[in-house]
Amino acid sequence: MTTSTKIVRQRADAIPDDRLLFSRKQVMRMLGGISYPTVIRLEKAGKLPPVKLKPGKTCKAFYRRADVMALVET
Repeated sequence: MTTSTKIVRQRADAIPDDRLLFSRKQVMRMLGGISYPTVIRLEKAGKLPPVKLKPGKTCKAFYRRADVMALVET
C-alpha cells in the first residue's frame, strides 16, 4: 500500500457516517488540513458546490457528504 493510499483511507475513515452536510472547517480537516482559500477555489471550480443556508451576506455554507467523498477519493 502506498503512502497516498494510506492518507486517502485515513481521510475517508475520519468522515462521520451519520452526517449529510459538513461545515467549511470540517471539510478543511477532512481534506487533509487544506486552507480556507483552497475550499473557496474548489467551490469556484465547481468541484465542491456549497449548500447555502440562510442566503444573504451572513449565510453559512455547508457541503454534501457525496461531494466531499468524491474529493477524498480523487
